[in-house]
Amino acid sequence: MKVSIVVPTFNQGKYIKECLESIYTQKYRDIEVIIQDSLSNDGTEAICDKYTQMDPRFRYCREKDLGQSDAINRGLAKCSGKLWTWICSDDRYNNSQAIAKLVDAFKRGCASDAGAVGAFGRACFMDEDGKITGPYPQMNTHIEREDLQMDWPLSQPSSILLRQRVLDVGGVVTEFHLAMDLDLFIKMLEGGRRLVYLDHPVADVRVQPHSKSVKQHIATAVTAMYIVQEHFGSIGNPSKSAYAKQLHYAFDKDSEEVAHLKAVLRESEADRAARLEQILMFKEMLEQSEADRAARLEHIHRLTAMVQESEHDRALRGEQIEILTKRLREKETRLDFLCEQIGVLTCAFEGLRSSRLYWLLSMSSFIKCFERVLPKIQSKDSDPSTTIS
Repeated sequence: MKVSIVVPTFNQGKYIKECLESIYTQKYRDIEVIIQDSLSNDGTEAICDKYTQMDPRFRYCREKDLGQSDAINRGLAKCSGKLWTWICSDDRYNNSQAIAKLVDAFKRGCASDAGAVGAFGRACFMDEDGKITGPYPQMNTHIEREDLQMDWPLSQPSSILLRQRVLDVGGVVTEFHLAMDLDLFIKMLEGGRRLVYLDHPVADVRVQPHSKSVKQHIATAVTAMYIVQEHFGSIGNPSKSAYAKQLHYAFDKDSEEVAHLKAVLRESEADRAARLEQILMFKEMLEQSEADRAARLEHIHRLTAMVQESEHDRALRGEQIEILTKRLREKETRLDFLCEQIGVLTCAFEGLRSSRLYWLLSMSSFIKCFERVLPKIQSKDSDPSTTIS
Protein backbone atom coordinates (compact mmCIF):
# COMPACT_ATOMS: atom_id res chain seq x y z
CA MET A 1 0.00 0.00 0.00
CA LYS A 2 1.77 3.10 -1.27
CA VAL A 3 2.15 6.11 1.04
CA SER A 4 2.60 9.64 -0.35
CA ILE A 5 4.33 12.22 1.87
CA VAL A 6 4.29 15.94 1.05
CA VAL A 7 6.95 18.18 2.63
CA PRO A 8 6.02 21.88 2.26
CA THR A 9 8.96 24.16 2.94
CA PHE A 10 10.24 27.71 2.71
CA ASN A 11 13.64 28.75 4.06
CA GLN A 12 13.89 25.87 6.55
CA GLY A 13 17.41 24.91 5.52
CA LYS A 14 18.39 24.65 9.19
CA TYR A 15 15.93 21.81 9.85
CA ILE A 16 14.89 20.19 6.55
CA LYS A 17 17.81 17.75 6.38
CA GLU A 18 16.72 16.17 9.67
CA CYS A 19 13.14 15.94 8.35
CA LEU A 20 14.13 14.32 5.03
CA GLU A 21 16.56 11.96 6.74
CA SER A 22 13.78 10.73 9.04
CA ILE A 23 11.76 9.87 5.91
CA TYR A 24 14.70 8.35 4.03
CA THR A 25 15.45 5.92 6.90
CA GLN A 26 11.92 4.54 7.12
CA LYS A 27 11.78 0.74 6.91
CA TYR A 28 8.55 0.97 4.96
CA ARG A 29 9.81 1.32 1.38
CA ASP A 30 6.63 1.79 -0.67
CA ILE A 31 6.56 5.57 -0.35
CA GLU A 32 6.88 8.65 -2.53
CA VAL A 33 8.05 12.03 -1.21
CA ILE A 34 7.04 15.35 -2.78
CA ILE A 35 9.14 18.27 -1.50
CA GLN A 36 7.20 21.45 -2.31
CA ASP A 37 9.60 24.41 -2.00
CA SER A 38 8.37 28.00 -2.41
CA LEU A 39 11.69 29.28 -3.84
CA SER A 40 13.82 29.06 -0.69
CA ASN A 41 17.10 30.98 -0.75
CA ASP A 42 18.84 29.59 2.34
CA GLY A 43 20.47 26.41 1.04
CA THR A 44 17.30 24.30 1.07
CA GLU A 45 17.63 23.56 -2.66
CA ALA A 46 21.04 21.91 -2.32
CA ILE A 47 19.85 19.69 0.52
CA CYS A 48 16.77 18.59 -1.41
CA ASP A 49 18.79 17.91 -4.56
CA LYS A 50 21.01 15.57 -2.55
CA TYR A 51 18.06 13.39 -1.53
CA THR A 52 16.52 13.34 -5.01
CA GLN A 53 19.86 12.09 -6.37
CA MET A 54 20.20 9.46 -3.65
CA ASP A 55 16.65 8.13 -3.85
CA PRO A 56 14.28 8.24 -6.89
CA ARG A 57 11.31 8.15 -4.51
CA PHE A 58 12.08 11.79 -3.62
CA ARG A 59 10.83 14.55 -5.96
CA TYR A 60 11.83 18.18 -5.53
CA CYS A 61 9.34 20.77 -6.84
CA ARG A 62 10.59 24.34 -6.65
CA GLU A 63 7.81 26.82 -7.45
CA LYS A 64 6.19 29.88 -5.91
CA ASP A 65 3.05 29.19 -3.91
CA LEU A 66 0.48 31.19 -1.93
CA GLY A 67 1.47 29.80 1.45
CA GLN A 68 1.66 26.49 3.29
CA SER A 69 -1.89 25.37 2.46
CA ASP A 70 -1.37 26.06 -1.24
CA ALA A 71 1.93 24.16 -1.14
CA ILE A 72 0.21 21.17 0.49
CA ASN A 73 -2.48 21.13 -2.20
CA ARG A 74 0.12 21.44 -4.97
CA GLY A 75 1.95 18.47 -3.51
CA LEU A 76 -1.31 16.51 -3.12
CA ALA A 77 -2.02 16.97 -6.83
CA LYS A 78 1.30 15.26 -7.67
CA CYS A 79 0.75 12.24 -5.40
CA SER A 80 -0.38 8.75 -6.38
CA GLY A 81 -0.36 6.75 -3.11
CA LYS A 82 -3.43 5.18 -1.55
CA LEU A 83 -2.44 6.77 1.77
CA TRP A 84 -1.29 10.36 2.14
CA THR A 85 0.08 12.82 4.68
CA TRP A 86 2.26 15.89 4.99
CA ILE A 87 4.98 16.77 7.44
CA CYS A 88 6.39 20.25 7.96
CA SER A 89 10.06 20.58 7.09
CA ASP A 90 11.06 21.44 10.68
CA ASP A 91 9.34 18.33 12.13
CA ARG A 92 10.52 14.71 11.92
CA TYR A 93 9.51 11.08 12.26
CA ASN A 94 11.03 9.85 15.51
CA ASN A 95 11.71 6.24 14.54
CA SER A 96 12.27 4.15 11.43
CA GLN A 97 9.11 2.08 11.96
CA ALA A 98 6.72 5.05 12.12
CA ILE A 99 5.19 4.74 8.64
CA ALA A 100 5.09 0.93 8.75
CA LYS A 101 3.26 1.01 12.10
CA LEU A 102 0.75 3.56 10.79
CA VAL A 103 0.01 1.48 7.69
CA ASP A 104 -0.48 -1.67 9.79
CA ALA A 105 -2.81 0.20 12.15
CA PHE A 106 -4.85 1.49 9.22
CA LYS A 107 -5.15 -1.98 7.68
CA ARG A 108 -6.32 -3.46 11.00
CA GLY A 109 -8.75 -0.60 11.42
CA CYS A 110 -10.21 -1.10 7.94
CA ALA A 111 -10.63 -4.81 8.59
CA SER A 112 -12.88 -4.12 11.59
CA ASP A 113 -14.34 -0.70 10.73
CA ALA A 114 -15.56 0.34 7.27
CA GLY A 115 -15.58 3.96 8.44
CA ALA A 116 -11.82 4.17 8.96
CA VAL A 117 -10.27 6.92 6.79
CA GLY A 118 -6.86 7.13 8.42
CA ALA A 119 -4.69 6.41 11.42
CA PHE A 120 -2.64 8.43 13.91
CA GLY A 121 -0.02 7.70 16.56
CA ARG A 122 1.65 9.42 19.46
CA ALA A 123 3.77 12.57 19.10
CA CYS A 124 6.16 14.62 21.20
CA PHE A 125 7.28 18.23 21.36
CA MET A 126 10.94 19.08 20.77
CA ASP A 127 12.86 22.32 21.09
CA GLU A 128 14.83 24.24 18.47
CA ASP A 129 17.82 21.91 18.89
CA GLY A 130 15.75 18.72 18.55
CA LYS A 131 15.62 17.85 22.25
CA ILE A 132 12.36 16.23 23.40
CA THR A 133 10.51 18.52 25.83
CA GLY A 134 7.37 16.51 26.50
CA PRO A 135 4.47 14.50 25.00
CA TYR A 136 1.91 16.02 22.67
CA PRO A 137 -1.49 16.18 24.47
CA GLN A 138 -3.79 13.90 22.52
CA MET A 139 -6.51 11.27 22.71
CA ASN A 140 -5.52 7.66 23.21
CA THR A 141 -8.45 6.20 21.34
CA HIS A 142 -10.10 6.35 17.92
CA ILE A 143 -11.16 9.88 16.94
CA GLU A 144 -14.58 10.82 15.58
CA ARG A 145 -15.78 14.16 14.25
CA GLU A 146 -17.40 15.29 17.53
CA ASP A 147 -14.10 14.87 19.36
CA LEU A 148 -12.72 17.84 17.40
CA GLN A 149 -15.31 20.37 18.59
CA MET A 150 -13.76 20.94 22.00
CA ASP A 151 -10.18 19.79 21.57
CA TRP A 152 -7.28 19.29 19.16
CA PRO A 153 -6.71 15.61 19.99
CA LEU A 154 -3.91 14.66 17.59
CA SER A 155 -0.72 15.91 15.97
CA GLN A 156 -1.05 16.13 12.19
CA PRO A 157 2.47 14.77 11.34
CA SER A 158 1.67 11.60 13.31
CA SER A 159 -1.26 10.75 10.97
CA ILE A 160 -1.87 9.20 7.56
CA LEU A 161 -5.09 9.59 5.60
CA LEU A 162 -6.89 8.01 2.67
CA ARG A 163 -5.78 10.18 -0.26
CA GLN A 164 -9.05 9.73 -2.16
CA ARG A 165 -11.04 10.91 0.87
CA VAL A 166 -8.77 13.97 1.11
CA LEU A 167 -9.46 14.70 -2.57
CA ASP A 168 -13.20 14.16 -2.05
CA VAL A 169 -13.34 16.92 0.60
CA GLY A 170 -11.25 19.28 -1.54
CA GLY A 171 -7.89 19.06 0.24
CA VAL A 172 -6.94 21.82 2.64
CA VAL A 173 -8.49 25.28 2.36
CA THR A 174 -5.92 27.55 0.71
CA GLU A 175 -7.22 30.63 2.57
CA PHE A 176 -6.40 29.02 5.94
CA HIS A 177 -2.76 29.66 6.83
CA LEU A 178 -3.30 28.32 10.36
CA ALA A 179 -5.29 25.34 11.73
CA MET A 180 -5.87 24.04 8.20
CA ASP A 181 -5.32 20.50 9.49
CA LEU A 182 -8.18 20.88 11.99
CA ASP A 183 -10.53 21.93 9.19
CA LEU A 184 -9.38 18.96 7.06
CA PHE A 185 -9.85 16.42 9.86
CA ILE A 186 -13.38 17.67 10.61
CA LYS A 187 -14.34 17.33 6.93
CA MET A 188 -12.64 13.93 6.66
CA LEU A 189 -14.65 12.51 9.57
CA GLU A 190 -18.12 13.55 8.38
CA GLY A 191 -20.64 10.76 7.93
CA GLY A 192 -19.57 8.62 10.90
CA ARG A 193 -15.96 8.15 9.74
CA ARG A 194 -13.06 7.91 12.17
CA LEU A 195 -9.28 7.86 12.61
CA VAL A 196 -7.72 4.69 14.04
CA TYR A 197 -5.46 5.15 17.06
CA LEU A 198 -1.94 3.65 17.10
CA ASP A 199 -0.31 3.33 20.52
CA HIS A 200 3.17 3.90 19.16
CA PRO A 201 5.42 7.00 18.82
CA VAL A 202 5.41 8.44 15.33
CA ALA A 203 6.50 12.11 15.07
CA ASP A 204 8.18 14.98 16.87
CA VAL A 205 6.82 18.51 16.50
CA ARG A 206 9.41 21.28 16.72
CA VAL A 207 8.65 24.39 18.75
CA GLN A 208 11.07 27.02 17.49
CA PRO A 209 11.01 30.85 17.44
CA HIS A 210 10.02 31.11 13.78
CA SER A 211 7.27 28.48 13.75
CA LYS A 212 3.76 29.78 13.15
CA SER A 213 2.40 28.01 16.24
CA VAL A 214 4.75 30.15 18.35
CA LYS A 215 4.67 33.48 16.50
CA GLN A 216 0.90 33.41 15.88
CA HIS A 217 -0.47 31.68 18.96
CA ILE A 218 -3.51 33.94 19.23
CA ALA A 219 -4.30 33.84 15.51
CA THR A 220 -4.11 30.04 15.57
CA ALA A 221 -6.59 29.82 18.45
CA VAL A 222 -8.97 32.32 16.83
CA THR A 223 -8.82 30.49 13.50
CA ALA A 224 -9.49 27.17 15.23
CA MET A 225 -12.57 28.60 16.99
CA TYR A 226 -13.80 30.04 13.69
CA ILE A 227 -13.44 26.63 12.02
CA VAL A 228 -15.29 24.90 14.86
CA GLN A 229 -18.06 27.52 14.73
CA GLU A 230 -18.43 27.03 10.97
CA HIS A 231 -18.64 23.24 11.16
CA PHE A 232 -20.56 22.73 14.41
CA GLY A 233 -22.48 25.99 14.75
CA SER A 234 -20.98 26.59 18.20
CA ILE A 235 -17.64 26.40 19.97
CA GLY A 236 -19.34 24.66 22.88
CA ASN A 237 -18.58 25.45 26.51
CA PRO A 238 -15.72 28.01 26.52
CA SER A 239 -14.53 26.81 29.91
CA LYS A 240 -13.99 23.34 28.45
CA SER A 241 -12.83 24.34 24.98
CA ALA A 242 -9.13 23.72 24.41
CA TYR A 243 -9.17 26.46 21.76
CA ALA A 244 -10.60 29.04 24.20
CA LYS A 245 -8.05 27.98 26.83
CA GLN A 246 -5.28 28.37 24.27
CA LEU A 247 -6.49 31.88 23.50
CA HIS A 248 -6.68 32.75 27.21
CA TYR A 249 -3.19 31.39 27.75
CA ALA A 250 -1.86 33.39 24.81
CA PHE A 251 -3.23 36.65 26.24
CA ASP A 252 -1.78 35.93 29.66
CA LYS A 253 1.61 35.22 28.15
CA ASP A 254 3.83 38.26 27.61
CA SER A 255 4.54 37.65 23.91
CA GLU A 256 5.28 39.95 20.98
CA GLU A 257 1.91 39.07 19.48
CA VAL A 258 0.07 40.12 22.65
CA ALA A 259 2.13 43.30 22.93
CA HIS A 260 1.26 44.16 19.35
CA LEU A 261 -2.45 43.58 19.96
CA LYS A 262 -2.38 45.70 23.14
CA ALA A 263 -0.67 48.53 21.24
CA VAL A 264 -3.34 48.29 18.55
CA LEU A 265 -6.06 48.45 21.21
CA ARG A 266 -4.51 51.55 22.79
CA GLU A 267 -4.27 53.25 19.43
CA SER A 268 -7.85 52.26 18.70
CA GLU A 269 -9.06 53.84 21.93
CA ALA A 270 -7.26 57.06 21.09
CA ASP A 271 -8.72 57.07 17.60
CA ARG A 272 -12.26 56.17 18.63
CA ALA A 273 -13.33 59.79 19.18
CA ALA A 274 -12.05 60.81 15.77
CA ARG A 275 -13.84 57.87 14.14
CA LEU A 276 -17.03 58.75 16.01
CA GLU A 277 -16.81 62.31 14.69
CA GLN A 278 -16.37 60.94 11.19
CA ILE A 279 -19.39 58.71 11.67
CA LEU A 280 -21.50 61.72 12.71
CA MET A 281 -20.29 63.61 9.63
CA PHE A 282 -21.23 60.69 7.41
CA LYS A 283 -24.62 60.49 9.11
CA GLU A 284 -25.27 64.18 8.38
CA MET A 285 -24.18 63.69 4.79
CA LEU A 286 -26.56 60.75 4.47
CA GLU A 287 -29.45 62.82 5.83
CA GLN A 288 -28.68 65.54 3.29
CA SER A 289 -28.47 62.95 0.59
CA GLU A 290 -31.85 61.60 1.64
CA ALA A 291 -33.32 65.07 1.30
CA ASP A 292 -31.80 65.41 -2.16
CA ARG A 293 -32.99 61.98 -3.25
CA ALA A 294 -36.58 63.13 -3.82
CA ALA A 295 -35.38 65.93 -6.09
CA ARG A 296 -33.17 63.51 -8.00
CA LEU A 297 -36.05 61.08 -8.29
CA GLU A 298 -38.28 63.81 -9.74
CA HIS A 299 -35.55 64.71 -12.20
CA ILE A 300 -35.34 61.06 -13.22
CA HIS A 301 -39.10 61.00 -13.81
CA ARG A 302 -38.80 64.06 -16.07
CA LEU A 303 -35.97 62.46 -18.00
CA THR A 304 -38.05 59.29 -18.36
CA ALA A 305 -40.97 61.31 -19.79
CA MET A 306 -38.60 63.03 -22.21
CA VAL A 307 -37.24 59.69 -23.30
CA GLN A 308 -40.77 58.38 -23.90
CA GLU A 309 -41.59 61.48 -25.97
CA SER A 310 -38.37 61.01 -27.90
CA GLU A 311 -39.42 57.43 -28.61
CA HIS A 312 -42.72 58.71 -30.07
CA ASP A 313 -40.91 61.34 -32.14
CA ARG A 314 -38.49 58.70 -33.36
CA ALA A 315 -41.37 56.62 -34.72
CA LEU A 316 -42.73 59.69 -36.61
CA ARG A 317 -39.27 60.46 -38.00
CA GLY A 318 -39.03 56.86 -39.11
CA GLU A 319 -42.25 57.20 -41.11
CA GLN A 320 -41.04 60.46 -42.66
CA ILE A 321 -37.76 58.84 -43.61
CA GLU A 322 -39.63 56.02 -45.34
CA ILE A 323 -41.70 58.56 -47.36
CA LEU A 324 -38.59 60.53 -48.35
CA THR A 325 -36.84 57.30 -49.31
CA LYS A 326 -39.76 56.33 -51.54
CA ARG A 327 -39.72 59.75 -53.24
CA LEU A 328 -35.98 59.53 -53.73
CA ARG A 329 -36.37 56.18 -55.43
CA GLU A 330 -39.02 57.63 -57.75
CA LYS A 331 -36.70 60.51 -58.66
CA GLU A 332 -33.89 58.05 -59.28
CA THR A 333 -36.20 56.17 -61.69
CA ARG A 334 -37.03 59.39 -63.54
CA LEU A 335 -33.38 60.31 -63.69
CA ASP A 336 -32.55 56.94 -65.24
CA PHE A 337 -35.24 57.55 -67.89
CA LEU A 338 -33.85 61.02 -68.67
CA CYS A 339 -30.37 59.56 -68.99
CA GLU A 340 -31.69 57.06 -71.52
CA GLN A 341 -33.39 59.89 -73.51
CA ILE A 342 -30.21 61.96 -73.46
CA GLY A 343 -28.35 58.97 -74.82
CA VAL A 344 -30.82 58.65 -77.70
CA LEU A 345 -30.59 62.38 -78.50
CA THR A 346 -26.84 62.24 -78.37
CA CYS A 347 -26.81 59.46 -80.98
CA ALA A 348 -29.23 61.44 -83.22
CA PHE A 349 -27.10 64.56 -82.87
CA GLU A 350 -24.00 62.63 -83.88
CA GLY A 351 -25.92 61.43 -86.98
CA LEU A 352 -26.98 64.93 -87.90
CA ARG A 353 -23.50 66.18 -87.36
CA SER A 354 -22.11 63.63 -89.80
CA SER A 355 -24.74 64.56 -92.50
CA ARG A 356 -23.98 68.28 -92.16
CA LEU A 357 -20.26 67.64 -92.57
CA TYR A 358 -20.90 65.70 -95.79
CA TRP A 359 -23.08 68.56 -97.17
CA LEU A 360 -20.42 71.14 -96.37
CA LEU A 361 -17.75 69.12 -98.19
CA SER A 362 -20.00 68.77 -101.25
CA MET A 363 -20.65 72.52 -101.35
CA SER A 364 -16.92 73.24 -101.02
CA SER A 365 -16.16 71.02 -104.02
CA PHE A 366 -18.91 72.65 -106.09
CA ILE A 367 -17.61 76.14 -105.30
CA LYS A 368 -14.05 75.22 -106.30
CA CYS A 369 -15.28 73.70 -109.58
CA PHE A 370 -17.40 76.77 -110.30
CA GLU A 371 -14.44 79.04 -109.63
CA ARG A 372 -12.37 77.14 -112.25
CA VAL A 373 -15.14 77.24 -114.93
CA LEU A 374 -16.24 80.85 -114.37
CA PRO A 375 -13.17 82.49 -115.98
CA LYS A 376 -13.61 80.44 -119.11
CA ILE A 377 -17.20 81.44 -119.42
CA GLN A 378 -16.29 85.07 -118.96
CA SER A 379 -13.58 84.88 -121.66
CA LYS A 380 -16.02 83.43 -124.19
CA ASP A 381 -18.44 86.18 -123.46
CA SER A 382 -15.85 88.86 -124.29
CA ASP A 383 -14.53 87.31 -127.64
CA PRO A 384 -16.29 89.00 -130.65
CA SER A 385 -15.73 86.04 -132.88
CA THR A 386 -17.89 84.09 -130.71
CA THR A 387 -20.70 86.62 -130.86
CA ILE A 388 -23.79 85.36 -132.48
CA SER A 389 -25.02 87.57 -135.35
